[in-house]
Amino acid sequence: MASRRQDPEITVAVDGASWTRVQSLRRAGPDDQVFTVSTEDDGTTEVRFGDGSRGLRPPVLGMALAAASIFGLNRDRPSR
Repeated sequence: MASRRQDPEITVAVDGASWTRVQSLRRAGPDDQVFTVSTEDDGTTEVRFGDGSRGLRPPVLGMALAAASIFGLNRDRPSR
């Protein structure tokens, strides 16, 4: 598995309700509106929601999902 990079600041709202970012879904209850974020070395970022047992599963039909991302200073990228 590739090592993880620093994750961006991401906020998530499902049907207008803000969800909470957590480090792991492991301790989440079935009704907890939580998500996790992971970023691989190649820059791929994944937002993961619960499965209904560990964290609430977002509704599928008619769902309005909004996500916003704020990236910090990237020292690997040259200044412009």
